[in-house]
Amino acid sequence: MIRTLYHGTTQEGYAGICGRGFGDAPHVWLCSEPDYVYFFDRELLSIDLGMDDSDPSDIDEACVNQALQMALIAATVRDSRSCDLYVLRLTVDDEQIAVLPDESIGIDTDVSVCVHTRDLAGAEFEAYICRGGYARDLRRIYQGILAHGSAYLEAPFFTAFEETVIETCVLPHIDSLSDAIRDTLIGERIAGSPEHLRDPVSGRAPQEPGWSYGAQGM
Repeated sequence: MIRTLYHGTTQEGYAGICGRGFGDAPHVWLCSEPDYVYFFDRELLSIDLGMDDSDPSDIDEACVNQALQMALIAATVRDSRSCDLYVLRLTVDDEQIAVLPDESIGIDTDVSVCVHTRDLAGAEFEAYICRGGYARDLRRIYQGILAHGSAYLEAPFFTAFEETVIETCVLPHIDSLSDAIRDTLIGERIAGSPEHLRDPVSGRAPQEPGWSYGAQGM
């Protein structure tokens, strides 16, 4: 049985995967199993959301949105230098999928699966981009949201002023803020190869020797 999976990442992560494949970068999540990449599973997510195959494009859109939310978290944790977020869509055989516990948000999840990096060697994928999905200037706000009841990252250091702002202006509105952020994350399909990506230091493309930009994690 073939399964369709979605993986959200930063521009750095996307560039690294394009240049060297999956698994050649440090993991983002504290809960990550070594040598595994985490994905949203299309079938599991559609069941969780109560969606059917009457409109497959709706399911794909929902999967891309979920993966973009993870990409935003990755950008926050890894301090991405780009405002763009990416989603990779690929298919794997059911036998290559592992279901491992994900304690990153303190609850069980029934929509994500893992694939060992050895099974992703040479994997082909479609890509989606959400332009401007991450605002680096708001990183401390994002960190404040993530630090609230989750284990996505080590507790970041906040100044007394930042703590006051987060406690009085962010946390009381965390649900509406999270909904608003989610609604802005819309991915569009990328056609062709990632020729627009260039290493900011060397100017090289991902497939060229000397590429270093994608070392920030997946």
